[in-house]
Amino acid sequence: MLIELNSYVTCGVAVILIMFGNLIYNKIAFLQKFCIPIPIIGGLIFSLFLSMGYVLQIYEIKIDTYFSDIFMLVFYAGIGYNARIKTLIEGGKQILIFLILSIVLVFLQNLIGIKIADLFHINRIIGLACSSVAMTGGHGTSAAFSKIFESAGLLDAISVTFAASTFGLILGGLIGGPIGCYLTEKKPKSNKDIYIKTSTGEDNNIIDDRNIKVATFHLLLAVGIGNILSSILEDIGFIFPASVGTMIASALLTNTLEKESFFKPPRKEIQALSKISLMLFLSLTTMEIKPWQLLNIALPLLFILLSQTILMAIYASFIVYPIMGSNYEAAAIASGHCGFGLGVVATSMANINSLEKKYGNCENAIITISLVGSLFINFFNSIIITLFLNYIK
Repeated sequence: MLIELNSYVTCGVAVILIMFGNLIYNKIAFLQKFCIPIPIIGGLIFSLFLSMGYVLQIYEIKIDTYFSDIFMLVFYAGIGYNARIKTLIEGGKQILIFLILSIVLVFLQNLIGIKIADLFHINRIIGLACSSVAMTGGHGTSAAFSKIFESAGLLDAISVTFAASTFGLILGGLIGGPIGCYLTEKKPKSNKDIYIKTSTGEDNNIIDDRNIKVATFHLLLAVGIGNILSSILEDIGFIFPASVGTMIASALLTNTLEKESFFKPPRKEIQALSKISLMLFLSLTTMEIKPWQLLNIALPLLFILLSQTILMAIYASFIVYPIMGSNYEAAAIASGHCGFGLGVVATSMANINSLEKKYGNCENAIITISLVGSLFINFFNSIIITLFLNYIK
């Protein structure tokens, strides 16, 4: 039996899954302890329900995730509004250090992928396709490079890279929270400066009606301008996800209109709408996961992907955390790095949001992760992938 859900019904189901995921999160201490993102909980439940129908061959559910890209772009627009020049100057050193660490990880991911491909005597391009292309790059970079890989001799490259990206998206959400929690709590409890739990009273969360309207206009304007910028970047020859243009647009808007009284970006409302879009985007994306497709991946590919996951966990815990300061912000950055280091920045933000819910705000970590993971690393990742591709030919 085929059940088809149009884009509107699919969005409704995504909302129900978020609510259900939140209910489960509040009931199960394990999920709270390890800060598993709520949208991923609900999305994985739907994915398991799909798998049940596939295995029993009783039903098949076809969903339409048309609105997924829209929510993604609105989320990234919200990230761009954090990129104020003053903030960048204040956190410049931290951003630069983390960018260097992210670049080193990209090299390690590609080296591991290629070496394991050699170990199993398979095409080296398969190893590269399951490395920083799918891990640090995610679905966007995978789509961009799949045609290049196909022209280099890897048939059906899009299936390989997308399967790897999907695998990474799941694991990035599952290991990021636990690693962040472990690193936050590994310090002695007497160190009160590790993190500060902020008040969650209603007075701190008042949303202004007019600001909601202005925030909505800002986000949609950034998405529109960003689409134009992305087209220009693509025409020039840069390989970037669509989110990059949106982030650049929103960063320009926030710095240009910061002192404008009439159309000044209302930061609190923008971030609220951005978080809503993040939850919907993650829920819709996770709903698309079909676990049985991962079973079709050959043993060498699964070995590469598991190795990438282990690398990310070790790198975040023993390299990123101590170098970034060995404190709560560093733990949040390490947790966020697991998100985009294995998939997408959206997972990074979900990981950090889960930490904030338990421990308190970590604004600097959010800015660092969003700028490096969404913008800067994509530029260097594309260059490094190209270098490795030319090396293994």
